[in-house]
Amino acid sequence: MSRSASSSAPMLTFASADARALLHHCSTLHQCYFAQNTSQAPAIFQMSPRATGAQGASRFPPPASPTPCGEDPRTSSWMDNMEDPQGARAALSAALERPHICRALHQGFVTPLLPMGFTLKIELKDSWDDGGYVGLCGLEVWEAVGGRCEIDGGRFFAVPHSIRDLRGMQDDARTPDKLLDGVNDGSSAHSWLAPRQPDGRPNIIFIPFDKPFMLSLLKFWNYRRTPNRGAAHVAISLDDAIVYDGLLARAPPLEPVSRDFCQSIIFDNNPKVLEAEGPNVRVVDESDFGREVQLFERSVRVEWRGGGGRGASEQGRPATAVVNAGYGI
Repeated sequence: MSRSASSSAPMLTFASADARALLHHCSTLHQCYFAQNTSQAPAIFQMSPRATGAQGASRFPPPASPTPCGEDPRTSSWMDNMEDPQGARAALSAALERPHICRALHQGFVTPLLPMGFTLKIELKDSWDDGGYVGLCGLEVWEAVGGRCEIDGGRFFAVPHSIRDLRGMQDDARTPDKLLDGVNDGSSAHSWLAPRQPDGRPNIIFIPFDKPFMLSLLKFWNYRRTPNRGAAHVAISLDDAIVYDGLLARAPPLEPVSRDFCQSIIFDNNPKVLEAEGPNVRVVDESDFGREVQLFERSVRVEWRGGGGRGASEQGRPATAVVNAGYGI
């Protein structure tokens, strides 16, 4: 059965000590599992020379004593509150018996195995080459047990909301609900576009759920009417725990050939998921965008040399308009 996003007011802060403890525990389990199933310690990106020792070895030793999933009551309590607790336990148990995702495919980022949480946050930190706007055409969230989540477009939000926030643009069609309308043909009438913030802060999409869920897969369709306005650098977190930080591929232009341009980010080692979505994993060459990645202890700092740069002021932002008909840039 498909999951639904919460209809209650979304929370922007997560103050529950129990929830944070559970998230930390689940993250530790993922790291322990990864350390047991690979020859190296957990690493988020391929490390630059400055992030490694003299011989190029990782600075992060593997955990000393991995904890089996079934032994900690906090993990059981976490899954007890999911929509299908028995299915969640079976999915996680089966996943821990299989090789990690990174053994099957390369995504440019070592994603955690079946992360759990309440609120998905997607930060769009840069566009491909536009300082004024950033957008997407479509988005799907899949969980490990229930499949594709049915998310009501009125029950999630974006900051900034859309280009309707700009003066004189209140009737523009490119609003956040278009991300979830299931029409991912790249047309402006079925896309979302928002102004980038002049102070350099990322555009953010929040998707809250009323129960914890186990993330299996995210699917993105990048902005296509003007591909340079598509999202490039994105950071994805589940209850404030980073689960992905990398690049979305630039969408192909609408003309002369229309083709599917979905990009999948996978958190599940289920063979059926890997077979179906593996072909949609797109690893972008960092040199195409101008990116340098450095690791500092357990945090990530990303320095960008390309992309759209900081957002433009309203006076410097080019005009754009789509009102119902679906035309525009």
